[in-house]
Amino acid sequence: MRCGGFRHFTTELDTLERFPERCAFARELKYLDEDLRQLVFKSHRIVFAVAKEEKCVHVVYVRHASRRAVGEPGGDEVDE
Repeated sequence: MRCGGFRHFTTELDTLERFPERCAFARELKYLDEDLRQLVFKSHRIVFAVAKEEKCVHVVYVRHASRRAVGEPGGDEVDE
């Protein structure tokens, strides 16, 4: 990331603290049995789960937006 890029990235992550449900459901919702959401930051997707009982967000992974969703047929990941 360019100078200051990481700071912008962490600022975006911090925005999830107040209202994470504003983010769209992740493409992985189609393939995985998990309620995942995504926040798009530049060319990447931050995929996360909202733990309402714990009042926190768990970042599952950060993935380049051009890559297939985890669990999507034809991908290189094996989840089972």
